[in-house]
Amino acid sequence: MKEMQSFPDKIILEEVPDVAEVVEAVFGCKWSLRILGLIRKGVCRPGAIERELEGLTTKVQNYYFRRMITLGILERIVYPEVPPHVEYRLTDFGQQFMPILDSIEELQKELIRRAEIDADLAQMAQDDEYQADVLPMEAEFAVAQWEALQTIETQV
Repeated sequence: MKEMQSFPDKIILEEVPDVAEVVEAVFGCKWSLRILGLIRKGVCRPGAIERELEGLTTKVQNYYFRRMITLGILERIVYPEVPPHVEYRLTDFGQQFMPILDSIEELQKELIRRAEIDADLAQMAQDDEYQADVLPMEAEFAVAQWEALQTIETQV
């Protein structure tokens, strides 16, 4: 009877990205989310990214590119041209990581919508013109919106 060849677990596990480490690195940084957002939108060249993000220096940008490559989120593509042409693209893991960023972006939009509704309700309550007839109708509409937002929040 032949013995089956086993694969070393350590080698396989070294190839698997540590998602917790990636989340800490990306979300604990001012620039990573913005850089990834631009790359996702098709802004892949370092110079274009630097022009889009005011305050981002070449040194800092290169640090975060190297970091995200090491984490397995980005890959660096060098085209053999003069002058050199470099682009950064999301890896397969980077693509799988994007729904987390989508959730954060959606949460931010939801919080802004809630704040706007709260501000509108506060303004209407202070405005004497709405006290008589209009306020009850608009308040009912605002309450319906608020209840819809609460439903969405419980689903997230």
